[in-house]
Amino acid sequence: MALGAGACSHRSPPPSSAPPPADDEAAFARALETLVTRDVPVRDVEVPAPHRGSLLRAGVSAEGLAGRPTLRWEQAGSTTGIHSMAVDADAVYAGTKTGALLAMTRAEGATRWEFSEPRPDRARPDGACTRTRGPPRGFNVPPAFWRSTLLAVGHSGTLYMLDRETGALLWYFHEYDARLLTPAIVDDVAYVAVDDRVLALDLITREPRWSASSPEFFTWPGPALQGGVLYIGDFEGALTAFATDDGVAQWRFPTEGFVTAGPALAGELAYFANSKGTLLAVDARWGAERWRQPLSAEPLMGLVVDDARVYAIAVRDATVVAVDRETGAPRWSTKIAARAVHSQTLAGDTLLVGDSEGYLRALDRERGALRWSYQAPGPILAAPIVDAGQVYIGTDYGRVLALE
Repeated sequence: MALGAGACSHRSPPPSSAPPPADDEAAFARALETLVTRDVPVRDVEVPAPHRGSLLRAGVSAEGLAGRPTLRWEQAGSTTGIHSMAVDADAVYAGTKTGALLAMTRAEGATRWEFSEPRPDRARPDGACTRTRGPPRGFNVPPAFWRSTLLAVGHSGTLYMLDRETGALLWYFHEYDARLLTPAIVDDVAYVAVDDRVLALDLITREPRWSASSPEFFTWPGPALQGGVLYIGDFEGALTAFATDDGVAQWRFPTEGFVTAGPALAGELAYFANSKGTLLAVDARWGAERWRQPLSAEPLMGLVVDDARVYAIAVRDATVVAVDRETGAPRWSTKIAARAVHSQTLAGDTLLVGDSEGYLRALDRERGALRWSYQAPGPILAAPIVDAGQVYIGTDYGRVLALE
């Protein structure tokens, strides 16, 4: 693995796959090295609450909405889809599916900076890189905030540490051809899922503290932390709890299919959903099942929890469902007039739902009734963000909107 501004290396591939060509990896390493800035200090500044929106399809905000918002500004953030978003006190961050991360002012949406990933994987004679192989590029999961930086997961196996004010690349972690998920950060340690492992990366020393393995690759959205324990789901359908101090597995709860949403943590319970359309609650302390509720023939995504209910979306059924948090008993189900429901955000007493037709719909969280809708220019894939009286949404046509 590469830590800091060093050369890249790759994880040992499965026996049936050939290792990546050496010049591919070397070219990507050289491209990264040209971007690293070493003289920008990391400052102690306020870290915003993690109400991010992304292809994780779920978001949470403590703020409610007084009524149907109106457009404050709309900007062309990209010529391709906006697949992840985040906000802090000064900026809106939008990640595109083609490998650009933009910082835009909250007041009018003006671009403050843009970070573009180097284009791996093979070097031309002049030393530049041109993409010839590897998985799709793009910032498809939201960044995490640490001090004056943000940590963004980009191209295959790369975690970028960027200065929030300037977009300068301060450091990177790279593991060739690996699949990284949004890190969870606490006490200057980033817990990152890398394929079938969890790494605890010390952000001060920029060295790994420990690594823990799983029988199967981990799934979106990535790890959740509570009380010194890290929880994460995998493609074998299991939810596993690891101790954050040493990475030792505390328990592993298996189920069918694979984990498609969660874990969402509330009180003593961990909630997650699987590809068989089942919502589950397990005791977060020792992994005992509390309840399970089959809700759809389709995978469930976009899991959010409040003090009374758990909400999920059946994407291809275009349905939003709510169940009792303590018992799993169904409370309501609302069919959306769209081909698919892509994301939802819990904002006060309202669920904001983004769909394939470009509508942002506000549902009453008590009954699931429609309160209002707003038509955006393109499908809304990333979960909306509500902050300081404004709603930020990104569309698959590359538009970023601020509503108030």
